[in-house]
Amino acid sequence: MSTQKTKLPWAAPPPPKNPNPIQAERYLDDPHAKTHPFERIFNAKAAYNDGTLRRKISWVEKFGGENLLAEHVEKRGFHLAKYPNDYIIVCMEDFDEEDIEFIV
Repeated sequence: MSTQKTKLPWAAPPPPKNPNPIQAERYLDDPHAKTHPFERIFNAKAAYNDGTLRRKISWVEKFGGENLLAEHVEKRGFHLAKYPNDYIIVCMEDFDEEDIEFIV
């Protein structure tokens, strides 16, 4: 009788403790997903906790462009800012420009 442990075919591997950003990006880029990537970014914890989301401009262009992203942001009452390489989404409905304090 063998003393080796046999791997059960139905046992799934444990999820990674710290998923790397490339795996997270693959989830967002999944062509078989039922929802659009712009919908899925709002499932992030930051979107529920008055935080911010960042997406590269090239990523946004790949999935529909600035106008489509702006529609998704606006229907949630959030705010969209554009920087040279990124879009920043402020996930606060009652946000005012006076709420931002630039330190440096």
